[in-house]
Amino acid sequence: MALDRTEDVQIVDGPTQFEMTPAWSDQFDELKRFLAVLESGSHKVGQMFDEFVPEEVRQDLQKYEGVNDVEGISLRAFTRFSQVLDNSPSYISINEVMKRLITFLRKADYEWAYNKAKNSIEAWEQKRQELEEFAEHLQMPRIPMPEKDDSLVTPFVSAAVKLTNDWLAKRYDRETKAIKMLPERIARYIRDSSPYRERRILTPLEDEEQKAENDEAPKFELLELYPCDDLLAGLQEIIDIFDIESLYMRATASVEYLARQHGQGK
Repeated sequence: MALDRTEDVQIVDGPTQFEMTPAWSDQFDELKRFLAVLESGSHKVGQMFDEFVPEEVRQDLQKYEGVNDVEGISLRAFTRFSQVLDNSPSYISINEVMKRLITFLRKADYEWAYNKAKNSIEAWEQKRQELEEFAEHLQMPRIPMPEKDDSLVTPFVSAAVKLTNDWLAKRYDRETKAIKMLPERIARYIRDSSPYRERRILTPLEDEEQKAENDEAPKFELLELYPCDDLLAGLQEIIDIFDIESLYMRATASVEYLARQHGQGK
């Protein structure tokens, strides 16, 4: 007797529309925000003798008392040309990365939140046991630890956290606070001291005051920053890999174009 291969086989329809769980969607949005705040907190950096650096800037830098320590200059104070900024390397401080990473962990990393809760509950339980002999004075209930839900751990958050932690670890030991890689010293005009900011129309008295201010030595601050294009590019690559919604939208748009332009599928 021939074996019926269709026996006990259930036909299940595949999904007909694209959906993401709230956890996946929210965590992916937080990853994109994480990259955006790192980009906004970074500095586009050039060198004193780059061709696009105005001569006035070079003169200001040469008057700056710390000019011998300068290894680069932050560009945004005197240029808005996207081509210059896009082709210039990005630099960022260790503190900026750590601050933004903590915010990202709090908002997106379920595993980080779970481990934090576990440590807090274990500390409470230890204290509760230590103080059991004072039960007539204290009511200290047990706090149950929820079961871990691995479905809330997303691969892109895990990859982004590992990438950022690895980037930090090559430059700074957070436990011993030891610097493992020296930063570069980047000059930046102190806020509102750049002569290249937009100006309003001045009264004669204000104009004289402005000229006197411009005659003073330029006001710079020296920042300690690290090149970070590798970090930003790595995070962008993770986003590109897991940007499933954009891929789906492009696929459906191409099908709609075939129907609209060539009548296929009508």
